[in-house]
Amino acid sequence: MPPTPSMRVRLYIFAGILIFVAFFGSLPSKGQSSSQVQPPVKFQAPDPVAAIDPVPAAVADPVPVPATVADPDPDPYPYPYPVPAAATDPVLVSAAVAATLPVSAAVPASIPGPEQSQPPASTPASTPVNAAASGSPPRFASSAAPAFSPESPRLDVASPPLRVELGFFLLDVAKLDLKESEFFADFYIWFKVPGSASTTWSPENIEFMNGTVEFSSPVASETMADGRTYWSRRIKGRFRGHFNLSRYPFDSQELPIVLEDTGLSSKHLIFAADTKIPPDSATWVDRQINVADWRITSATLSFDTHYYASGFGLATETDDSESRYSRATFSLRLSRLFLPHMIKFVIPLLVIAGMAYMVFWINFAEFESQCAICVTSLLSAVALHISQADALPAVGYLVIADKIFILFYLVIFSALVQTVIANNLSKSGKPKESQRLDDFFRVAFPAALLIGVLLMAAGF
Repeated sequence: MPPTPSMRVRLYIFAGILIFVAFFGSLPSKGQSSSQVQPPVKFQAPDPVAAIDPVPAAVADPVPVPATVADPDPDPYPYPYPVPAAATDPVLVSAAVAATLPVSAAVPASIPGPEQSQPPASTPASTPVNAAASGSPPRFASSAAPAFSPESPRLDVASPPLRVELGFFLLDVAKLDLKESEFFADFYIWFKVPGSASTTWSPENIEFMNGTVEFSSPVASETMADGRTYWSRRIKGRFRGHFNLSRYPFDSQELPIVLEDTGLSSKHLIFAADTKIPPDSATWVDRQINVADWRITSATLSFDTHYYASGFGLATETDDSESRYSRATFSLRLSRLFLPHMIKFVIPLLVIAGMAYMVFWINFAEFESQCAICVTSLLSAVALHISQADALPAVGYLVIADKIFILFYLVIFSALVQTVIANNLSKSGKPKESQRLDDFFRVAFPAALLIGVLLMAAGF
């Protein structure tokens, strides 16, 4: 039977697929031409000689290392990578060898190059070698070492103590918080020392004993005409004070800034006032300083020797000089302004007392109204006392404000007691006695408040 047209089409398609597979199946893999196809390589065992000395002879170290110098850190693995060109430089190789040696090791005085024929001379093993002095950097060199470290030269023990003169100029005082017992201060401080001592002492050795420095400007230094070294810097930070609030709100406070040397005891260093500063303390403080609710009265700069019960591991039974340190204290004395406190607390308290005083002028027949006024006044005084106490720290004693509030409690409560007694007298048929009691309290109530407040303000 002859093939139909549909069968011919199928045969043509099948033949085309066979030709496509036969043509493309003979092509090389992707990215590789037929000329690049390599025959398989058999496995070759490594050369034992090459494994012993993997570094080519062309790059071997031309500088022989003396037999007395042992490699402190040998590499257990052979180098599968080429040696840098710097390894062939005799100068660089000698510097690298010197940098890796321990300080106590015997180091040759010189490492011979190819042009030298005689063996190198060695320094004795007991001679320590400083890498920095030999021109090579230390192994663990710091990028920024402090100017004064524990290894820095100290003052001669037999010499008299170094006298460091200092001065203050206060720029600003802010954020005075009695509850937290701290304040913010911004000031300049300067130091003057003999020129010979500028290498053994620095302002970096100063620490503030009652505060935290938040900003410190770089130290500015210069040499004075008399040969002394002068340093100055600006300091900003928060400092703590021990505030005595026993006379609040008639109190005065001191804001101290205390500093000492971090390492030198009073046997080696003492602080003193700058002889060039004027005696008038008003020139130590900027005139534009304004402390809210306070008035600046004076400033002082005092010096003393502070004794620590601990010797910090350096004192002995016969010598406790390491426990005594020279201390400088700059204090700003403030006096509280009474007007702001009077507006916030005194006037409201007087209004409350006036409300209680009105019960003596109300007819005894209005007993319920009189009792309500007295109770309301007493509760209002308690609420005002709590509000005032929240502005002060928790102290273990009564301040004058507490005593004044207690006085008002007693007087207002006495008004309540008088109201009850007067009402009972009027109901028992004794209106004259009730009236005389009212007349007495009309005078005794304000007199008791006035005399009590004056006595407390005077310190009784």
